[in-house]
Amino acid sequence: MDATQLTKTADPAAARSSVEPLYYGRTLSTGESGMAHADGVAHILRAIRNDPELISAAYLFSCLLYTSPSP
Repeated sequence: MDATQLTKTADPAAARSSVEPLYYGRTLSTGESGMAHADGVAHILRAIRNDPELISAAYLFSCLLYTSPSP
């Protein structure tokens, strides 16, 4: 088995379900919910380039913000 057979692509649905509990009830400074924003970005990216890694990244955009301790 070579390295290309070991490569696993990102799964946007798994990324979304992983961050949904983190984003629940959270809002951006604009008042938009974190989940709605991530869904919107993912929707735009799908139209531009339907790339699973890119779309998964849209869902992970604020994970550190919501999981890191406040300064």
